[in-house]
Amino acid sequence: MPLPEHELPLELLAIPLFESSFVRKALSSASAAGVWQFMPYTASKFMRLSHLVDERYDPLISTEGAARLLKLNYKYTKSWPLAITAYNHGLLGMIRAKSILDTDDIGVIINNYESPSFKFASRNFYPEFLAALDCLKNMYDLYNNIKFEPKWKFITVTLTRSRTLKSISDKTGIDVETLQEYNPSFRWSIRSSAKPLWRGYELRLPYSMKGKIGQGDL
Repeated sequence: MPLPEHELPLELLAIPLFESSFVRKALSSASAAGVWQFMPYTASKFMRLSHLVDERYDPLISTEGAARLLKLNYKYTKSWPLAITAYNHGLLGMIRAKSILDTDDIGVIINNYESPSFKFASRNFYPEFLAALDCLKNMYDLYNNIKFEPKWKFITVTLTRSRTLKSISDKTGIDVETLQEYNPSFRWSIRSSAKPLWRGYELRLPYSMKGKIGQGDL
C-alpha cells in the first residue's frame, strides 16, 4: 500500500471515494481519469501516459502517484487541509491563497479567498473530503450488507521481448480479457494487439500462474 510506504495517513483514501467512487474506468467531462481522477498534465509527472498505456486507470500505479503528489503538497503547505485542497486546486494556487490571506486556516481561505480558478469544486473539496471520511469511518453504521471484493493477487513477469497481447495470451493460455483486467492501463492499441508491449514491461498475471510462468518465459 503506497500511503504507509510514504508515511501518509490512510484517511487520504477518502479522496477517491468522492472523486470516483473507486470506479477504475471513471472518466470525467474534463478528462480526469481513474479512481484518483488525475488530469493528464498532472498525471504525466507521476506515471506513464502514451498511445500505448494510460496508467491513470491502474489503481495501484495511480495510488502511488497520488501518494507522491499529496506528500509533495504537504511538504510545501505544512497543512493537511491545504495539501488536500491543493489536490484539486493545485499546489501553487494554495500557496498563493495562504500567502495572500496570511493564514493556513482552511476555513478562512474557503470563506475569503477570491480567485477566478478557486470556484465551487476547489472551495468545497476539503468539506467533501471530511464528509467522505465520515462515511468511511462509520460505514458499518451507515450501510447494510457491505461486501468487499477479494484481495487482488497477481504475479509480475518482466517481458524479455516485445509481444502483442494476443501472443501473450497464446503463450500463457490466459484470455485477452483477463490480461486486460490485470493490466488496466492498456490503451486500445495494446488491447487490440495492433501494437506490442515493449521489452522490459512488467506484466501482471493471475496468481494462479505462479510456478507456471516465470521470469524469462515471456
